[in-house]
Amino acid sequence: VGGALALMALAASSEVSQASFACFNLQKQYKTMTFNVGVLDNDKGSDGRKQPYDTLYVIADDKIVGEYKLTSDMATTEITVDIANCERLTFWLDHNSNSPSYGIFDAILTK
Repeated sequence: VGGALALMALAASSEVSQASFACFNLQKQYKTMTFNVGVLDNDKGSDGRKQPYDTLYVIADDKIVGEYKLTSDMATTEITVDIANCERLTFWLDHNSNSPSYGIFDAILTK
């Protein structure tokens, strides 16, 4: 049995390094989460980035359960994380200057 989360977009191009995040209250009801992540609408960012990748952290309560390198030329990628007994799930995107915008979508929670 599963549930679904609405799509979210993380990170917009900017002049300075920064982070974007989204949090969800899961009330310890789910075991796993599967989702897709990719670059929105072929947004490649711009040249002159400080490093060639951005990092997505998936955090279950205060524990990092996933760390993923995202790039402007990445294909959409499916990811599954263990979130058993998770009260608060956080997506934290550490992005660089001139990063593309990323989307997390087709999320499915499994009990």
